[in-house]
Amino acid sequence: MQTMPSRNQLQEKAEHKLRIIKGHFREKEYDDVAENSGYVIEFGLKAAICKHECTETYPDDKKYFVHNLEKLMRMANLSDSFELKKSTSADFFANWSLISKWSPEFRYQPIGMHDKNYAIQIINAIDNKSEGVFPWVKMNW
Repeated sequence: MQTMPSRNQLQEKAEHKLRIIKGHFREKEYDDVAENSGYVIEFGLKAAICKHECTETYPDDKKYFVHNLEKLMRMANLSDSFELKKSTSADFFANWSLISKWSPEFRYQPIGMHDKNYAIQIINAIDNKSEGVFPWVKMNW
């Protein structure tokens, strides 16, 4: 049996991944920005699941071993909050629409598939202070 991360560790990992993708951007490693971007939101939503489940440790149950951001959002019981935010902010919805397409399978995409423009868009979708997905996730974790 593996040791599952705590809610606090998931929060730290989300923040760490955000720093990592910003570092990749500075180094012009745009594919690495795309490859790692979804982990920011995944770890944040997994922390929100811990909050929703009233547990300090991420559940060690196969049904929670997913990477799909939409599914994780629902598992964290954030559908109502999401619908409200989406209905009041077209920018937030556009940001969610961009980041929610992420998959760990991005790591298999050909080198050079993502350019600077895409990397800027994805970082903004995650970290925009008022309409980014990560600030919204943090309000719920």
